Amino acid sequence: MNRVIGRREFLAIVGAGAGAAPSREWIAGIERSVLWRGRETGKTWFHPRACRIPGDPPTLLMTLQEITGSDVYHHVHWSESLDLGRTWSEPRPIPGMGRKPTPDGPEEGICDVVPEYHPRTGAVLAIGQNVYYGRDGKLTRPSEQRSLTHSDALFLTYTR
Repeated sequence: MNRVIGRREFLAIVGAGAGAAPSREWIAGIERSVLWRGRETGKTWFHPRACRIPGDPPTLLMTLQEITGSDVYHHVHWSESLDLGRTWSEPRPIPGMGRKPTPDGPEEGICDVVPEYHPRTGAVLAIGQNVYYGRDGKLTRPSEQRSLTHSDALFLTYTR
């Protein structure tokens, strides 16, 4: 019988068994599938990251972003699967997770968004990194000038 395990449980198993073979096979196999054909269909999606939301059946919630060049990220989107990843809904933008102007000129965006279900609140916590773009649309502000104090932790209330 196969069962789905969370990433933390997987990492604990893999980390505990570093250098030693696990007592049983945790991964029966890996199947590669393409959800959206990228540039063939007009958008290239990047940074797909998913979390599991408990339920019967459980929901998989994925965050992803359109990318149009090297480090040129656009609005954060979400997609869901109600069948353990066999099919996914079309990506939809997450309100408040797009680019916004800053007081000193550049646009501030978000990238590397990782969703995680928070059982105590029933919310999904989404944490990402700030990115800044100049008027020419290119990445600006070296990473050493970025500050975590500008980062926003977003709680996404997910209801089906």
